[in-house]
Amino acid sequence: MKNILNKLKQIDWVEYSVQFFLVLISIIIAFNVENYREFKQERRVEHEYLESMVDELEEDLKYFEGEVFSRQYKIGCYDYLLDNKPEALAYNDTIVHTIFNMYSIDNNFSPMDITYTSMKTSGKLELIENKEIRKQIIVLYHRFYQLVYRKERDYTQMTMNMPERMSRIYSSDPSNQTLVFKYPELLQVLEGEKRQEESQMSIYKWGIDGCTKLIDLINEELEGRGKILSLFESDREEADE
Repeated sequence: MKNILNKLKQIDWVEYSVQFFLVLISIIIAFNVENYREFKQERRVEHEYLESMVDELEEDLKYFEGEVFSRQYKIGCYDYLLDNKPEALAYNDTIVHTIFNMYSIDNNFSPMDITYTSMKTSGKLELIENKEIRKQIIVLYHRFYQLVYRKERDYTQMTMNMPERMSRIYSSDPSNQTLVFKYPELLQVLEGEKRQEESQMSIYKWGIDGCTKLIDLINEELEGRGKILSLFESDREEADE
């Protein structure tokens, strides 16, 4: 026992303490350096995902803007017929083509959601640090786009019966190459169709608002991320030197 105590007294505890703390500090530094590298890599991946998502959102935005323009034009044609109540229109009249031939169009919204789907299936949505952006992405792609699908499906089903309804409100006069309208049936049908188009257009307007808001949020975030990535690149260049 005395030998053990003597040996303990001979140990330089200060030196051992210094060595211990040096090892501990080295471990902490190594751990933080690895975390920093992982953080930089995640931010780069996040930046790439968000840039791709903006490109895709801009394509969806073009679709919604095109549909709103199309609906506005159709509603304008309805208003002309409802306000002016013409007895007949020529086969080649623009209004005839727009109102009575448009029901062969099958709306089929195909969102550009490759980036969202990739992030969702790989569990990388959590890489997006900005919680508001992450929330808006989920709301737009998971909720609103599903609403667009349902509305377009209902619209397509409605238009399948439109030729039969339209046949009750006009007769064809081949000798004069005209459609002769029947009143008041024409007004009743067109008022209902106008309401349907306005309802459909409101969905696309929501799409414009949703895409625009998310694009603005992401671009603002990317601007800040760009500055951070520039600092990362500066760190890497200094390390290489």
